[in-house]
Amino acid sequence: MAHPTNTLTVSDTTTEAPPKRRGWSQTRIWGTIFLVPYVLVFLFFVVYPVCYGFWLARDPQTYVQLFEDPIFVRSVVNTLVSTTLRRRREFALQRLTGSTRMQVLRMLTTESTLPKVEHAVKGGRPLDVLVVGSRSSSISTSEGSAWPLRLQAMLKQTLPKVPVTVSVELHIKKTAEEVAAGLVKLVEVKKPTLVIWQTGTYDAMRSVDPEDFRAAVGEGVVALKEAGADVVLMNLQYSPRTEAMISAPPYLDNMRVVAQQHDVPLFDRFTLMRHWNDQGDFDLYSASHGLDLAKRVHDCIGRALAKFVIEAARVNPAPQN
Repeated sequence: MAHPTNTLTVSDTTTEAPPKRRGWSQTRIWGTIFLVPYVLVFLFFVVYPVCYGFWLARDPQTYVQLFEDPIFVRSVVNTLVSTTLRRRREFALQRLTGSTRMQVLRMLTTESTLPKVEHAVKGGRPLDVLVVGSRSSSISTSEGSAWPLRLQAMLKQTLPKVPVTVSVELHIKKTAEEVAAGLVKLVEVKKPTLVIWQTGTYDAMRSVDPEDFRAAVGEGVVALKEAGADVVLMNLQYSPRTEAMISAPPYLDNMRVVAQQHDVPLFDRFTLMRHWNDQGDFDLYSASHGLDLAKRVHDCIGRALAKFVIEAARVNPAPQN
């Protein structure tokens, strides 16, 4: 007789214990430490100003007070002028690669005028030009070949019926602020029709604050115009050998702002010389050409400046044979 067998089934009722929570890893901790400052800066300099601006904007009277404030209007104008001129300069430099001579000459035109020069030329009166410059306005061993006297020669050739005299006052190693302090006295003595003020190089070499530079040039231009002279500003000379050592753009931009604010022509010597170098007309990097190169560059500057002055004065030059 078979006995029934009982089978006992034992089920495994054990379950896996939930994984223990780990603390922050060292990588996560350091990541958070580095992230927090950025979040705080974003909150303080972006979120807070935006929210505060919306809070101020709730009152319509605020807009009335804002537009009645002369400082606000001046700030808007200065910002627009500075931004526009900066972009204009960038576009101009982008065109320099492969640009033609006519394109460069168009960049050297100006909408500002020289009314006193125009009056003198049309009236047949003497045209006395005073160049206030630095060492780059001269050639030590050949002053007759420097651009101021080449300017005089070209003006005499272009305006044969007008007595033209160009005198030079060199201010070696002086900032725009130092030169501006003596401009009124200089004009009272020389009584020029036109002052060509070449500045910016020494300020850039000394790393003078660009805002202080702009203020000094502006004050100098105002003083010259109040003293009764027309004004042409000339910016820095271009040199590829010093381009990496001197930050020229802030001074170039501020001279453009001053010229725009005070409605005076700006002769862009920097852009012109850079174009000559980039196009291979002159090798301004090499020091081996010496005096011959300096004479040719100064001659071209004098010719270009003479044409610039004639165009700014809105006078018709005598026809050339």
